[in-house]
Amino acid sequence: MLIIRHLKKSYHYGSSDKPVTPILVDVSMELGKGEMAFLVGPSGVGKSTLLKMIYLEEKPDSGEVILGPFNFTHIKKNQIPVLRRQLGVIFQDFKLIPERTARENIALALEVVGKSKKEISSRVTDLLRLVGLLDRRNNYPDQLSGGECQRVAIARALANEPLLLLADEPTGNLDHDNSQSLLELLGRINVRGCSILMATHNIALIAQMPYRKLFLSNGKIRENEN
Repeated sequence: MLIIRHLKKSYHYGSSDKPVTPILVDVSMELGKGEMAFLVGPSGVGKSTLLKMIYLEEKPDSGEVILGPFNFTHIKKNQIPVLRRQLGVIFQDFKLIPERTARENIALALEVVGKSKKEISSRVTDLLRLVGLLDRRNNYPDQLSGGECQRVAIARALANEPLLLLADEPTGNLDHDNSQSLLELLGRINVRGCSILMATHNIALIAQMPYRKLFLSNGKIRENEN
């Protein structure tokens, strides 16, 4: 479903024409439909950069990203909104709107694609139930714990039933218990058929999880630590 071939990315600073040491040198990987995998590596190794290229916030210098029928190299501008609806993205810092309740934060993702009020109400209720926050639906982000905020963010990312859920260090601001709880929630979401790629630097947290681990280092991916 997700295919990445020979992806390369370097950054240029100021007026210099010389790139810094490339962030991604030659990244290739595949993620099957309904599969869950962890993208593992220390901070600064390029995990977020790779995810940004999957959700089209950045472009690679070369290489291919293919998601289902979409080849990002040849994608037309008017197809990008369609593609982005196939993706759900979760961030470390939640990115919730502080002036909106949990319910309203989730509903916004459906409002922007023109869903009816009836559809929005039904879908938001289902999602709040899935993440265990139905009784907190009218609370604002500052009235929720970090773990609860991340659950709202997950529900929002799932609003449009994406084919692929990308999670960029989603446990980074959570304690151990909340991190474990979040991983269990992602596992349940995966069982429902959603593909998930989660970036993390915390190898100890995921060591016993029964999913593929893709180690990113020196600009390349390998499937073992050695």
